[in-house]
Amino acid sequence: MKKRPNDSLLTSAPTPEQMKAARINAGLTQAQASRMIFGTGNYHTFQNYELGTRQASVGTYILLMLMTEQATVKEAQAVVEGRM
Repeated sequence: MKKRPNDSLLTSAPTPEQMKAARINAGLTQAQASRMIFGTGNYHTFQNYELGTRQASVGTYILLMLMTEQATVKEAQAVVEGRM
């Protein structure tokens, strides 16, 4: 598992810094991250998350963390079930 940008998954909306750190730790460009999460290579969504002009959801952050092996399914389930 890759190193996470913070010690645990979030239970509230991620900050622009957390979104950028998660993407960079995964070795992805904004376009690659957008393609992975949304199925489109339009980098503007991730650019806006990282600039703070658009708020990423907890679900988007968790999906990015899972798909880039920065979090485990067990950790994600704990967040969803309110155990973290």
